[in-house]
Amino acid sequence: MSTDNNNNRQGDVRYRIASFMQAEGQARRKEVTQEDVRTLRAAACRLDQMLKEIAEAEEARCVETLRAAGCRLDRLLAGVTGKAAMPELKLRRPKKDTTAR
Repeated sequence: MSTDNNNNRQGDVRYRIASFMQAEGQARRKEVTQEDVRTLRAAACRLDQMLKEIAEAEEARCVETLRAAGCRLDRLLAGVTGKAAMPELKLRRPKKDTTAR
């Protein structure tokens, strides 16, 4: 009995999926007006601008997080003195641009 019940459920699911696919195909045949195109383009531009602003904010947040981590590391390393403590560790400072003279 459970096999027949399982087959009926699978058949029902297949039928529903086929119905959704047919409805999707019929919905796509609708003509798009120029007003709809303008509205969609404006929405796409707004979405693009929002995504750009979010990406810039995320990048700024990452940079600030890295700076804060660098400051914490500098404070931790401030207690390390001499080459004997950690000979393989070198503090790196940003190189000054020598080409802009």
